[in-house]
Amino acid sequence: MTLLSRNIRPWPRRRPTMLTTSPRWAISEFPDIIVDTSDGVQELERERVAGLVGRMLERYGTPASARVRMRPAGPDDGPLLVQVNLQISGRPVRMQTLSTDRHNVLAVARRLRQQINQRPSRPRNLRTWPDPTREPLTHTTPAPVARRKDCDLSVLAPTAAVIVMDEMDYDVHLFTDADTGEDAIVYRAGPTGARLARQRRADPPATVAPDTAVMTVNPRATLTLTETQAVQRLCEFGLPHLFYTDPDTGRGHLLYRRYDHDLTLITPTAPA
Repeated sequence: MTLLSRNIRPWPRRRPTMLTTSPRWAISEFPDIIVDTSDGVQELERERVAGLVGRMLERYGTPASARVRMRPAGPDDGPLLVQVNLQISGRPVRMQTLSTDRHNVLAVARRLRQQINQRPSRPRNLRTWPDPTREPLTHTTPAPVARRKDCDLSVLAPTAAVIVMDEMDYDVHLFTDADTGEDAIVYRAGPTGARLARQRRADPPATVAPDTAVMTVNPRATLTLTETQAVQRLCEFGLPHLFYTDPDTGRGHLLYRRYDHDLTLITPTAPA
């Protein structure tokens, strides 16, 4: 396999037994790889992904401890949505991707390798966009807000927010800009791979980390919208996400399309 380098030992071929701890469980080979699944995910599929994650972490010298979430993302024989959360060098790292089908988890292996190979000490080059491994979530079908997240936003420089976006495998990340105090997002966009959008100001970032590629800045002020207006706009124009200012709180809200085509809304916990 192309995933292996010469100094990496082959995967051991041993059949694991299941340790069921419904609704979360593990396999005996990697008891610290905790798997959380929903209905529609078969035991063999759970075993395959748990073994893959455990062996890859072991091979790359990362402690074999992780939380894995698996959800169907289509019909019974369709793809799986796989998310892996782990710690690398004391930093939280996340991976999320779709398998091509129930029997082929190569996409999971490739995405996980990419996340494992990231190191905070390495030069940060913005990822190319569009990402050929990502499904474009540009649907125009109406959808409900299926999940709401209230968050204490981190205060970050925009370049630091891009690092978080990379390490957490997000396509967009909501934060409070340390330069201006405004709520802001960084998101995947051309031509450099990342773009900054603040609520009002369109200045370039005041601080740029060494060895970090330059991001572009959205020159438009963020729209002030109600939640109903934001949902309508995102669905009507087929947007993957929409950053807007809430008229009641004055805070920046982030609405985005999920892989199941429903919507998630992220809101700051405190008013401006």
